[in-house]
Order: sequence, then structure tokens, then C-alpha cells
Amino acid sequence: MRNKLDVTEQKALEVRAHRLASELLERLGLMRAPVDPLAVAEAEAPILKVRSGNFKRLFDGRLEYHPKQNLFLLFYNTKYESSYPGRTRFSIGHELAHYFLPEHRSYLLGGGEAHSSRTEFQSVATSIEREADAFSAGLLLPRKLIYPRVGSQELSPEFLADMADDFKTSLIATSMRAVQVSPFPSAAMMLRKGKVVWRQVSDPLISAGWYPRKGLHSIQAQNQWKSMVAGAPVAPSAEVKLTDWFDAYGETTEESTIATEYYMPMPRIETLLVVVCADEDDLFSIYD
Repeated sequence: MRNKLDVTEQKALEVRAHRLASELLERLGLMRAPVDPLAVAEAEAPILKVRSGNFKRLFDGRLEYHPKQNLFLLFYNTKYESSYPGRTRFSIGHELAHYFLPEHRSYLLGGGEAHSSRTEFQSVATSIEREADAFSAGLLLPRKLIYPRVGSQELSPEFLADMADDFKTSLIATSMRAVQVSPFPSAAMMLRKGKVVWRQVSDPLISAGWYPRKGLHSIQAQNQWKSMVAGAPVAPSAEVKLTDWFDAYGETTEESTIATEYYMPMPRIETLLVVVCADEDDLFSIYD
């Protein structure tokens, strides 16, 4: 199966995954919050059956095809269900991607070996897993339902937490998807072990000429990471410069480089979620 693709091709596949997930919800009459991924799976019975259990560290999810029975078995790990139910729901959506996305399904039908998945933006290097994560995000947080919300205000921690609660999704998945859909210049980064392991940048920020620097992040974010791992309080936000995270391609002004950095610590999973929001009026005023 596919491993690494260029950025343009990968993005196109992820956009298609979002679209297919949305079309599926519309077809099944399930376009409402919170989306129930198990209801999506149940609509495919008896060809698709779901099995759950505490599989410890073996996998978050797994989809198998058994040709003699013409049966797909979807397994998901309940290990996180009590403390992180949103992650469990995301895992189900991820495995549904392997079932519904044409190439994924054809691979299994053709005798391809099932594999164990680590979901919710864990598999950064594997194209097919990124595509499955995109499908899950589009399924649980469909653009049709979230755009009216993310298009109305800045992506503050309070706003993102409220949306995560309404859609029964994790704060990580909600933040990444909100940035992806947002009409405003923003970005979200996951820090683990003091390094950026996943990054989502909004199209308006790219359109304004800002492109992420690989592996670099702001001094403020580094300090908040150190505070989190030390068990000290983490600041809610700070004023930063976009140049702490991005390279500018084009003209900039002092005002156009200023942004707000929000911090959302998750010490139990050793993750610091950082959301950066810039003022579109400042960014685009230089083109007026």
C-alpha cells in the first residue's frame, strides 16, 4: 500500500476522504451532532461486524477481511473509553475509513494483510493512515456542521472545548479539524517530548504567505512544555510572532507577524496542544 506521497497528492487524498465521509453521513441520514460511528458500522451489517475489548497496547483499531465468510471484522480498543471516549470514537471512524475508502477496501479484498492502527494523528509517516485519520475527522466533525461555528470566532481553548463536548470528540481531533475548516489564519501543533509531531495549518494562513518551518517552535511553547512535564501551571496564552513558527514568503509588517498562542496541556498523554491564531485584517492589510 502507499507509504509516502508528495504534499499536494496527500492533501488531495485527505480532502477526498473528508468528502466521502460527508457523503456517507448524508446518505445514511446521520448528519447530526454528535455523529455515531457505530450507527455507520451497523448500516453495513451483516457484511461488517464490530468487536470491542481492552486490547491494551496491541492497537487502537484493526479491520480484517475473512473471505470464506465474506465478512469484515472491525476491532476497536476500549482501553481509553472511560478517560478519553473521543479517542475511542475516532478509532472506530479510522477503521471505517479502511472499510469505505475504495483503495483501502480493495487492498483487503485482494488478500492484503490487515494491520493494527494507531489512530488520532499518531501515524505521521504513513500516507494510508493519514488518509484514514482524515476520513475519521470528516466523519465525526463534518464540515457542514462545524463550519458555521468555526467561521464565527477565534479558536480559543474554551471554544474548542465546547465544540469537542458537543461532538463527543477529543480536544486534539477537534482542534486539528477546526483549523482545517477555519476561514481564519490559524494553526494547531501537537508537541511531544518537546518536539512538534503533528501540525495543521489553515488555508488562509498559507494564502497569506506563511509556511511552517519543520521542527521549530516558539520559545514560549517550549517553556510551557517544560512547565507541563514539571507539573507546574501552564499559561493559557501568550502573544508571539508568526516568525517563531513560520517562514514568510512575501511582504510583512510588524502588525502582520503578531499572533496569539493558546496552550492546552494534556499531561496524561504527554502532549501539549498549541493553537496559533492571527488577525486576518493585519495579515492581508499589506495587500490593500
